[in-house]
Amino acid sequence: MFQPESINNIFVEESPPVEAPTTKTADTKIMNKYKNFIAASGTQKNATLDPNPTTDKIDELLEKEKQNMSTEPWNKLDKRLKIQKLHAYAEKYGKENSLPLKEIKALKTFFSECLTKDKLAKVKDVDYARDTGTITNIGGLCLNLATRTFTIRNLEKKVSTLKSLTPKKTALVVEDE
Repeated sequence: MFQPESINNIFVEESPPVEAPTTKTADTKIMNKYKNFIAASGTQKNATLDPNPTTDKIDELLEKEKQNMSTEPWNKLDKRLKIQKLHAYAEKYGKENSLPLKEIKALKTFFSECLTKDKLAKVKDVDYARDTGTITNIGGLCLNLATRTFTIRNLEKKVSTLKSLTPKKTALVVEDE
């Protein structure tokens, strides 16, 4: 009859010793992590891909991507960069209008809420200088002096749809005498 080995003998096996990762294997893992990113990058479309890119090449590529991101228009920036630029504008706006720190902080939270509600998503909502990467003006931003809260006014004038319709035809009434 078949008799199983003891449970201790079944589950205890000699496992190969685990080696501590060397710097060479760590570098290789980092290179493999970014290999697909480098291959898909628009900066190296026709270039031959180096099978073992160095960290210098990856750093150079990431720096180029960072510079390209800062020269994009407002609507193409990612949310993190938009928040950073809006917070910098809030600091500048607070200094120009001599607002207390409490109101500057309220303005920063207001900008964050506006981004989540897509109120500052369009190019025409924010005057953004692409060359310097700074916000020059936010058109409808105003401070309600009574409640000390910030709002963004809609400055667009909407044309009535009735004006674009064709005029009504009037029926001519002919009277017989």
